[in-house]
Formats: sequence, structure tokens, C-alpha cells
Amino acid sequence: MFTMSDHSHIYLHCLSRICSQDENCTTNCSPRQNQKVRRDLPDKLTAILSAGPISAAKRKLTNWPGAQIMLSVAGGLIGLFFLTALGVRAA
Repeated sequence: MFTMSDHSHIYLHCLSRICSQDENCTTNCSPRQNQKVRRDLPDKLTAILSAGPISAAKRKLTNWPGAQIMLSVAGGLIGLFFLTALGVRAA
């Protein structure tokens, strides 16, 4: 796992294994392989892929807590109005 930084441009570099259709290239992510251990693979089976710069837009924060409070208050007032209307009608 990794965490994205606050930078607006990101560069991606990967070491990939290239397989033919006849080979079994399933990924095995056991806990032992999560350790940073580099295995020597023949050069013809690996490739280094690079991409970038990738522009990362910052997330826009919403004011959801304020809107949630306002919706709760509005719902409570509407409920109180209906209870009052039912009480007046019953009397």
C-alpha cells in the first residue's frame, strides 16, 4: 500500500513481467512477497514502464456536516408541524 502525496504531478515507474498466452502469470500476493525483495528475472521477461507526469487534482471538500445538521433541523420542524396538525385535528 502507498499513500498519495500532496504534489500535483505524479510519476509512475513499474517493473513488469511479460507473459505469453501459454504461460501461467497469475499474481500471488502472499505476505512473504510483500517484503521488498527483488528477484532476478531474465531480461526478456521483464520491462520497465514509466508514465508521467500525471496531474492529480485535489479533492474538493464539501460542507456535508453543516448540510446534515440543516437537513436534520428541517426534518424535525416538518415532523413537529405534522404532529401539531394532527393534534389540532383530533381536538
